Amino acid sequence: MTSQHNKEKEMDKKRKGAADKIIDGMVVDGASQQDINTQKKANKKHFGHEGEADI
Repeated sequence: MTSQHNKEKEMDKKRKGAADKIIDGMVVDGASQQDINTQKKANKKHFGHEGEADI
């Protein structure tokens, strides 16, 4: 693997982590499923990942 490929893979992992963190926070705060689904669409657009609740 190239150094560039490793950097891209690491950044993708960070973006997924950010998306997951947003969804985790919403679940903890008791957000509605509709709000979570709306946020997942925004996450997909901006991070490339919807995000999943890890709790």
